[in-house]
Amino acid sequence: MTCLYGFLGSRSPHYQLVLDGWGLEATIHLTRKTTNRKKLRHLAHELTANLQINYFDSHNSSKHHIIRHTRPFTGSVKPPETEIHEE
Repeated sequence: MTCLYGFLGSRSPHYQLVLDGWGLEATIHLTRKTTNRKKLRHLAHELTANLQINYFDSHNSSKHHIIRHTRPFTGSVKPPETEIHEE
């Protein structure tokens, strides 16, 4: 779940709560755009706690991110190919 922000013809930022992420085909807009970021964050924290999903704030580096789990690693890591020189 993410809190997005943008500007709607005014200089004050508007925020919106959206559900998106890995495995979802479409972004789902959960709220209308609002200027009340504090209430929107509170709603997001309540929803993500009940659904046990992660929350990412509108800014990339934010103290409001909540990471409850990460996607399991399913790939394999191979060491880089090294050339063997025979003399």
